[in-house]
Amino acid sequence: MQHYEPPVLACALNEVLNKIVVGDPSKIPTLLVPFLVESSEVKGNSKSLRSDESGALTYGIQIGQITDIMQTLLKKIQEPPSTLRIQHENFACFRHFVRVMKLPTFFLIGQTSQYLDSKATKQHEAIREIGEILASSTGLQFSEDRVIWNPKKTSKEIKEPWRDLYG
Repeated sequence: MQHYEPPVLACALNEVLNKIVVGDPSKIPTLLVPFLVESSEVKGNSKSLRSDESGALTYGIQIGQITDIMQTLLKKIQEPPSTLRIQHENFACFRHFVRVMKLPTFFLIGQTSQYLDSKATKQHEAIREIGEILASSTGLQFSEDRVIWNPKKTSKEIKEPWRDLYG
């Protein structure tokens, strides 16, 4: 999936989530949303990820009606401390939409290191951990060797399509 930034992200999320909501309310699926955040974007966490730490920190945040899959995931993943705040615009946008639309959603938050020397390794470790948790809980298969790494482009390389709207 292409990487979008606000406000294009908000428009895309609104369209996709509206397609999910339309129809029989009893058949609305549970959304399982993996999300990576840097440790610098996590506030109120008693434990932050250091560059030399071996494992990725993974939290589960449930929104809306609890479903069977959410209960299964909650048993395998730690709940975040009540003081945890994630300051990431894309995450906040997505969370807002699912709350307003009352969609049962489970966010799997992988916290990665903010240190450049191990950033890619920590992101890959967080992806692997989230993939294994989802695979063991849903009956899906996760193959670490099929994860394709596309590093984020620098701001000079990015063309922001939303700027065309505002001149």
